[in-house]
Amino acid sequence: MGLALFFTACQKEETILPSSSQEEIITQAEAYFEKYLQKQTSEPGSTKSASHLRRRLLKEAQWNKAYTQEFSFGKGVLVPIRYGENLSGQRSSAHSFSLQEYTRLLFYKDGKGKEHLELVIAIPDETYLSDTTKAFSGDILVEDWKGNFLKGYRFYPDGHVDPLEEGSTQKREAVVSCTIIDWYTCTSYSGHAPVCRYNYTETNCTTVWGSDGGYFTIGSPSSSDYGVVHGTRSPTQIDEIILQPSFSGDALCIYKKLRNDPKFLNLLSQFEARSTWKKLYFAVEEAGGTRRGKTTPIGTTSSGYIRIVIDDDLVATGSIVEIAKTIIHEVFHAEFLGRVADLPGGWTDLDPTNFPSIYNYYNNYPGIPLAAHNHLSDVYLPILKDILMKFLPPPNSSINEQHYWALAWEGLESTDAYRASFPTTASQINQQNLAITLKNSSSKNCN
Repeated sequence: MGLALFFTACQKEETILPSSSQEEIITQAEAYFEKYLQKQTSEPGSTKSASHLRRRLLKEAQWNKAYTQEFSFGKGVLVPIRYGENLSGQRSSAHSFSLQEYTRLLFYKDGKGKEHLELVIAIPDETYLSDTTKAFSGDILVEDWKGNFLKGYRFYPDGHVDPLEEGSTQKREAVVSCTIIDWYTCTSYSGHAPVCRYNYTETNCTTVWGSDGGYFTIGSPSSSDYGVVHGTRSPTQIDEIILQPSFSGDALCIYKKLRNDPKFLNLLSQFEARSTWKKLYFAVEEAGGTRRGKTTPIGTTSSGYIRIVIDDDLVATGSIVEIAKTIIHEVFHAEFLGRVADLPGGWTDLDPTNFPSIYNYYNNYPGIPLAAHNHLSDVYLPILKDILMKFLPPPNSSINEQHYWALAWEGLESTDAYRASFPTTASQINQQNLAITLKNSSSKNCN
């Protein structure tokens, strides 16, 4: 846990001159690093670790700036890292930080004398970025040199620490708090402000346990008869997910099963971790016309909420996989709306510097629904498909991945990506038939 201590020193650019004993352990560390690199280059890389630009960047350990530090587990060697590209993280429109400034290579020996080499990345939170003289608070990710996740911790301003896990599935429901980082590549020119290009968004999550033996519960607050998914401890503001009385039966059953998937939890958590638009309502009622669902922002970003409606006829007559797809689709809409909730003026404050990716969609397509659908089809469609496949694995040998892709595309027929992928009437009809086949193979009862 002593990993957080060295990030105060990370702010300083002073040269640290090691003593002879320090030079010896630094020399050992560098020799071990060279052997480690030779071994790594002979092994295949991880597809998973290559998914993030941060993990693919060329990097160099600056051994001429290495220094030692005492940790709870013993003495370690810390080595600054130089990246081939200037990648900056953004927590909000107000604060950003340099990846290079908050990354160190750590070498140490454990109690049994075994050598360890780890890449430690700090992602500071708003509290720390507002005053870097305070103790570090935020996320610390520990990876191997290739970027494979090893472990992680979330340090809160009050001193509490929670573990971070990547891709774990809870056996029962739990409230998950996530950190969302937008990564940019920034180039500075003499006499000019830096020019930054959006690259991608990274999310790291931790479980915040609730009141019934460590898990959250569905209960009733005194002010209304709504069911509220809640947690008893909120080191960061965990916002309410409110299940209205109509959101029951199959809809509630499907929602609970979806929450067993970390990818779906991450979507909800991206919304839950916001400081505004703090409530997300789920209801089952008439969505209007032929719509299967709708997502609507109510009120202002500072005092309002987002409401998801799943059509009552769909819940009464549809298959569980179709209902699941609609819930996921609408949660994507909520996430898209929530992305700009922290801006004082909401959508009117969008510009190329705060959320350039969403700005481009909002600026290029008339209306929020079409902008959101194009964003979903370009960015999130594979995630939607993956969640569906985990929720309902192929029930028989005639169902394959293409059927899930087809269902994921439903509702996105007006997007540029759909028209480019299925330019002919015949290809569109084939997609419709694949989706119908999957829906017909799915049960209409969730149990």
